[in-house]
Amino acid sequence: MDLFLSITYLIVFLSGFLLFFKLIKDSNFPKIFKNGKTNSIIVASILISLILGFLLASMVVKFLEVILIIVR
Repeated sequence: MDLFLSITYLIVFLSGFLLFFKLIKDSNFPKIFKNGKTNSIIVASILISLILGFLLASMVVKFLEVILIIVR
């Protein structure tokens, strides 16, 4: 089961990171920064996407762990 949860975590984390990065990129988030601060926008977008991807993956894995405990 540990392998299953690890693979699930990796898939959900990467998918969540890409999804959140796309959502942030397409939103009005870059308008918060001053003009010409491209590097700051990219770094902030990546960090926020990593954090949200981590939270999503942790939530899904924890949920699956609880479901597996209940089923046993």
